[in-house]
Amino acid sequence: MQASIDILKQIVLTDNEIFKETKALLDYKEFEKEQVSQRATEFDSRINGYIRTISKLQQSHDQLTNEIAVLERRNQRYAGLALLFGTLVAAGAVYLIFRRQKLTKV
Repeated sequence: MQASIDILKQIVLTDNEIFKETKALLDYKEFEKEQVSQRATEFDSRINGYIRTISKLQQSHDQLTNEIAVLERRNQRYAGLALLFGTLVAAGAVYLIFRRQKLTKV
């Protein structure tokens, strides 16, 4: 009878050890689960930050592209006006030269 009691005690002690190990494994599993959840949250916030930054950069790029287009149109206008003015000055100079030659011939 004592042998059966000793065997049952040993079974209970072994079961207690198994429960302790199982609890430790469950605690470790919960710890890993929390770690994964924290990392996922951190990565989500990083990704959202990157998305916001990219969006701001795209808006800035679009704005600068529009400004470049406006400045290029303005530059073309000024280049056209400068060409027109240069042509008028050259035509005036040619006119004055021919007129001067006519006056000197007379």
